[in-house]
Amino acid sequence: MISLCQAQSIIQFHMRPLSSENCLLIEAVGKFLAQDVYAEIDVPSFDNSAMDGYAFCYDASLKSYKIVGSIAAGSHLKIALNKGETAQIFTGAPLPEHADTVIAVEQVSASGGVIQFDPDVVFKGMHVRNKASQNSKGDCIAKKGTRVGHGLIALLASCGIKHIEVYRQPVVDCIITGSELQDLGSTLSDDNIYNSNGPAIHAFLLQCGIKIQNTLAAKDEKKILRDILDNSLQKSDLLIITGGVSAGAYDFVPEVLEEIGVIKLFHKVKQKPGKPIYCGIKEHRWIFGLPGNPASVLACLNQYIKPCISGLSGDPHMFNKYVFLPAKNSWKKKSGLSHILKAKIEENQVAILEGQESFNLLPFNQCNAFVVLEEDVDIVEKGDLVKAYFE
Repeated sequence: MISLCQAQSIIQFHMRPLSSENCLLIEAVGKFLAQDVYAEIDVPSFDNSAMDGYAFCYDASLKSYKIVGSIAAGSHLKIALNKGETAQIFTGAPLPEHADTVIAVEQVSASGGVIQFDPDVVFKGMHVRNKASQNSKGDCIAKKGTRVGHGLIALLASCGIKHIEVYRQPVVDCIITGSELQDLGSTLSDDNIYNSNGPAIHAFLLQCGIKIQNTLAAKDEKKILRDILDNSLQKSDLLIITGGVSAGAYDFVPEVLEEIGVIKLFHKVKQKPGKPIYCGIKEHRWIFGLPGNPASVLACLNQYIKPCISGLSGDPHMFNKYVFLPAKNSWKKKSGLSHILKAKIEENQVAILEGQESFNLLPFNQCNAFVVLEEDVDIVEKGDLVKAYFE
């Protein structure tokens, strides 16, 4: 049995991003750049005013200027200023020829076609956005592997870039095993339980920006399970299976995966909850078998599936999504296993919640994070820094 860190290292070693696709800029949110992006134009593409005010050629000996015109943003009006002349100008408007300074309208007094101001409040180049001061044509403005967010979209749009090359996101199938499971909305039979894993995984993937392709149910029958697994593997990049991965008489998942050609990367990790977790690959497809207990599923989604989705989508830092925060309360555990604990981050602290059993979902009514305590840790004191992962 391997450690949690070893399991994640194995995944990182075998991870390769999926193929790239050309994507409309506004549809690329949450995706990762598949290549460096270079500016196609200078930005700004011309010298322009950063304020509403008056443009002129700076001269320390002058404190009044004659108004000879007005220039609005988007104007193609060409004005050349002589010494002692100024033009009214508005934010974003191109500077007139020979102008190098703008004074804000609030800092001048205008009367009879002349402006006056205190020369001590002005310096050469004030309130001017010079051509190419953001970037020059040909500059690398975004690196491969960068996640596309609203700020990056604004930057690329300012350079006139409409399409970008991004890694495609994985197609995901989910198979929920267990003859005891019933769908929501049905009358619960004796000795059966409602299927909470399916809705939880569906919601989790939506939070990751992934719309699940198929969620399928499988009885604990080997032939049925084999047919479903084999079919799903032909249509998905990532297959998530819950249940059937431990050592019980009806836990067929590892055996069936081997029969259909899946290469096992690991099976069982020194962690709690989720110790029986299985991970394998077939060609470029990833397969994770998670224990059936709901809290185990959610813990493994956070520690394994979320990073795997990021890695397949082109994220070079797939496992570096944690922060160190002071513990709000003390906690004890036995050494020997890493613990993935339900937690709540608030006011720059993290509280480890009660109800850590692998079946117990009640703490998720306030849980917004997981705290991971390594194998050799047996006690956390209040105020100790712990590793926290947002849910």
